[in-house]
Amino acid sequence: MKVLHVITGLGIGGAEMALYQLLSRIDRTEFHSSVVSLIRPGKMGVRIQELGIEVRSLNMPPGSPRPGALIRLRRMLRCEKPRIVQGWMYHANLLALLASMGWRPGKVFWNIRSSRMEMSHYRFLSAWTVRVSAPLSRYVDVAVINSLAGRRDHMRMGFRPRAWAYVPNGIDTDRFCPNEAMRERVRAELGIAPDHFVIGMVARYDAKKDHGNFLRAASLLVRKHPGARFVLCGRKVEWDNTALSALISELGLGRHVILLGEQEDTRRIYLALDIHTSASAFGEGFPTVVAEAMACGVPCVVTRVGDSPQVVGVTGVVVEPRNSDDLVRGWSRLIAMSREERLRLGKDARARIERLYSLSRMIRRYEQLYRIHGNEDGPIYQTEGLDR
Repeated sequence: MKVLHVITGLGIGGAEMALYQLLSRIDRTEFHSSVVSLIRPGKMGVRIQELGIEVRSLNMPPGSPRPGALIRLRRMLRCEKPRIVQGWMYHANLLALLASMGWRPGKVFWNIRSSRMEMSHYRFLSAWTVRVSAPLSRYVDVAVINSLAGRRDHMRMGFRPRAWAYVPNGIDTDRFCPNEAMRERVRAELGIAPDHFVIGMVARYDAKKDHGNFLRAASLLVRKHPGARFVLCGRKVEWDNTALSALISELGLGRHVILLGEQEDTRRIYLALDIHTSASAFGEGFPTVVAEAMACGVPCVVTRVGDSPQVVGVTGVVVEPRNSDDLVRGWSRLIAMSREERLRLGKDARARIERLYSLSRMIRRYEQLYRIHGNEDGPIYQTEGLDR
């Protein structure tokens, strides 16, 4: 069965990693995969090509739609006749559908990976894409969601695909696992003393990730715990980001904060932490970084956004978004524990990921989904009845 994946870009990110993991494990005797990126592929594109999977680009400039790109994609679909066209993220979802309309080469799937978005923080084109996608979603055969919150919020926005499929992200627990030797090595590389308590956040610099709330909470915490250190990494999370560095300076956090920029091997960062945090204010669907940190045995403090509370369950702390005082209280709860208690909580967190969010489970669900809907008159594959 031919499955053509259309994705906005192939840099380092949650959707890109999920696609890579799917392509690396899916049964190639049953499914033939290829990938089209709207913009020029990044590092994840190279990794997908190393799997022996064809990756092509429509070479669209970021943020600048080109009618020619739609025509090229339409030609690809006519030539290859994939059984399933799988979009990933809003812009690619919309282009995949438009390229298929009028002449349907097969089933059109969307992949929606966020919950309620506040589009005022983003460019006009992004807001327009989401707004237009809602009424057009009725032409989509299946909308794959990675969070239950995402389904609820998009239904409120008017999204009505012919079927919904709930497929939460899967974590490679063989790769993301506790490693005490690596923990000590990375902390030494970062100049972190043995008595420093380290709180981290792996997230690109984006309005929805709310680095401001994280840093304001950090400035409150160091008053009580001057030995606390904060490790941040992700796209544009670097000292050259003037808005970010200015806020750190304004809050007097210069010697407490370590900015690492974008990291390919985030596992090393998780292992150096005592607590991992998701401070998202909105838009979070399934927080992959939280699940990865949990698989590494690191307890998490997360905001009540998207499926973050569901992912951590009783193995972490849930706080209110945009509330620095509440975030400090969440951190303080874990700081007050002994190291043995935090280790036990981390073990419970890892066991939860192994039980509910394994990579093999995600792959099986995608294969089942494609198998069912790849047939012309397959039954509806709904969210209800799936293990949560």
